[in-house]
Amino acid sequence: MRRLVVLFVAATVIAGSAVARANAAPATCTVRSAVERCEVWADASGPPVDGQNASVAIGQTPDGSRLVTAGYRPNSLTNPLPTHDYMVGTTDTATGRHGWTAFYDGPSGGEDEATALAMSPDGTKVFVTGFSEHAPNNDDFATVAYDVATGTQLWVARYDGPGDSLDYPTAIAASQDGTLAFVTGYSQLGIDPATGIQVLGATTIAYDTATGAQRWLQTYQGPAHLWDIPTGLAAAGGRVYITARSNGASPTSDNDTDDATVAYDQATGTQVWASRYDSGTRDYPHALTATPDGSRVYVTGERDWNGFGGSDVVSLGYDGATGAMAWSAVYATPGGGNEMGLSVAVSPAGDKVFVTGFGSDDITPVDRSAVTIAYSSAGQQLWLQRHTNPGGEAMAKATVSPDGQRLYVTGLAVGQSFGGGGGVFGIHYVDAQAPVTLAYDPASGALSWSAHFTDQGQGRDAVVSPDSKHVYVAVGGSDAVTVAYDG
Repeated sequence: MRRLVVLFVAATVIAGSAVARANAAPATCTVRSAVERCEVWADASGPPVDGQNASVAIGQTPDGSRLVTAGYRPNSLTNPLPTHDYMVGTTDTATGRHGWTAFYDGPSGGEDEATALAMSPDGTKVFVTGFSEHAPNNDDFATVAYDVATGTQLWVARYDGPGDSLDYPTAIAASQDGTLAFVTGYSQLGIDPATGIQVLGATTIAYDTATGAQRWLQTYQGPAHLWDIPTGLAAAGGRVYITARSNGASPTSDNDTDDATVAYDQATGTQVWASRYDSGTRDYPHALTATPDGSRVYVTGERDWNGFGGSDVVSLGYDGATGAMAWSAVYATPGGGNEMGLSVAVSPAGDKVFVTGFGSDDITPVDRSAVTIAYSSAGQQLWLQRHTNPGGEAMAKATVSPDGQRLYVTGLAVGQSFGGGGGVFGIHYVDAQAPVTLAYDPASGALSWSAHFTDQGQGRDAVVSPDSKHVYVAVGGSDAVTVAYDG
């Protein structure tokens, strides 16, 4: 039975945490080349707990004065296997000084990890979603709303799917009018009687942003009715778009996995269209974006062509109104290695689409380069850049400045990247050593600057200030750190 519990619980808030490295660029930055850039400031998010904090997402207020990050931290210093709590906090963009920090510990006191955040359009609220145990090995969607000015917890909405077991949200977005928040993820629907395999549906929920009340819920299942696992979501033009890896005709073969992209009406949850992409092998989408008016939807991911780590970047363009595929593009290295698109962004004018991830001439992590590709809105490749590092590189997030003059990609250097095709649920994971951020000219693809932050972790998410003068990166790894760079 589906259950939705809306809770109103006081948040744990810590105000005015000290800045770890404000204006400390000369002490922490190593310039490696003529285009290397040092950070303006770096702020460790809240009280560090045994060096295991992690940030996963970042947002900002419309005036650019305040950043909000979400992640998780261990809830014990003494337990050798601690569980985690959500960790949400703010940073002043002018000074790098940390504001408040709030934590969410679910009703069981078990594992609680934030996976994504979305800001209300007016910047007064932040919505954080993640998974939260209500019993051992039994996770729920848990979406929490906070007041951005004070850190006060406004509401919590939990969802436990019909399988009463595995529910894992992967993405969240707010409607353009600020009245609804949309969460998508996978939810166990039951056990397939023929195979004994868990049945996972792509579940999307709309919440009232004022109260946390559920407005609607929809679950998408592909032809196999087996695994449908969302990896991206966007809200634009009165619709909600999700993309998911979805088993095709065969309910017993992971070799028959497609990209499924689905559109819902924001107000009612009615499914408007569903489109599937099948390359003839295993297909895994990793990210989705849409133009602000919803006229175009873009997806990037991989097609796993040999089942042993060999994959190509696949990027798709859809008509947002009908779901008709406008174009598809494949990037493969000549050596037949391992390539994935992990993030996709669209220019403010809507005329360019940017895909970033990694590529290699073989399937070893140390050979991987950060790959960034620009396409026209019609799918024509405009430029391609590979950024190399002796230990390998992979980019996890792409974002474009509001003035359209800079493209930023952030991720890791000197680390290992494990592809979604090899994971149980097809979700990409990156184990990092050094966060790296690259700035490109969107028109030509020329590298403007690069930055290697001196900390263990990876750039997980990034936002650009409204005036396009600064880029802020959320670093997750041994510490949860927010880093500011001049644009």
